[in-house]
Amino acid sequence: VGVSVGQNDVPGVALAVGEGARVSGRILFDGDNPPVGNQLKAWAITLGPASALSSPAVATNRAPVDERGQFVSPGYPGGRYWINANVQSGGGAMQWLPKAVTAGGRDGLAAPLDLALGDVDDVVITMTNKLAQVTGTVRVDSGTVARTATVVLIPVTYRPGQVTSSWRRPRQMQASDQGVYSVGALVPGDYFVV
Repeated sequence: VGVSVGQNDVPGVALAVGEGARVSGRILFDGDNPPVGNQLKAWAITLGPASALSSPAVATNRAPVDERGQFVSPGYPGGRYWINANVQSGGGAMQWLPKAVTAGGRDGLAAPLDLALGDVDDVVITMTNKLAQVTGTVRVDSGTVARTATVVLIPVTYRPGQVTSSWRRPRQMQASDQGVYSVGALVPGDYFVV
């Protein structure tokens, strides 16, 4: 609703609202010592807007995970969202990162979830603690070590200007004086190293 505001109050502005689209599904764990039963209740699912123009306030809505690993989100306005899972309390989240997110057979890590058409009820989030690292040495054309080089690791699915989950954004690190670099806590996937 567009409103033109001048020096006087603007009374009686009516807004029509709906319940919003809900996201439901389950969370699975691929790795050592996964949370089970009541430990799953420390987890929550969040949706973050895929567009920088969307309100960040919707990302504060959390869908708690029950002891069976299932969740149902509160209502969200229609739009595109990245989905993530994290621990609400008690720690332990850093050892688990999303390995896969599927909804309707689509890859939720490569493209955001679209809630424009309504509820999405078949989301499966697979978390893993089988994390890898990329290490190497930076060299100049002559083959000598490049001292204090900057190395950037970019997920192949990353698109500049697109808001995405923090673990799917480029990561930058400074190589050592010996040209050595290391990037850890990487989920399985394809990356560019530049």
